[in-house]
Amino acid sequence: VASGGLAPSDGRIDLGPLAAAAPELAKAADAGERASASVAQIDSGALLPVVAEQVDEVRAQLDEVASALRTGARVSELLPGMLGADGERRYLALFLNSAELRSTGGLVGAMAVITADDGALSMSSTRAGTDLPRLE
Repeated sequence: VASGGLAPSDGRIDLGPLAAAAPELAKAADAGERASASVAQIDSGALLPVVAEQVDEVRAQLDEVASALRTGARVSELLPGMLGADGERRYLALFLNSAELRSTGGLVGAMAVITADDGALSMSSTRAGTDLPRLE
């Protein structure tokens, strides 16, 4: 997926490239994890300090790359469905009022429904939190 490949066009995100990238990202993530595990087995204590420093640097970089690849693979697997590739999805967004903090963050001051359908996102008009029905 090119960096601009997920930019909205005509009011929607083309989910095809993201879904198509999922298998390759999963393979890359597996390779990154294998490389990271392989370098992790190197006993840098048995190496010259100048070499050990480089091994430690490579280890840290590989861990970072492996993590990023795993995240990318998971996102490419989940995001198309979340954005409505298989039909409309609806999400309730609750907006908290931080002026009245509670352990959960605040009181619900407003709400809206976000709808995702084949990469197109829309949001209903916001409504007051007091419009939520009271649960008995």
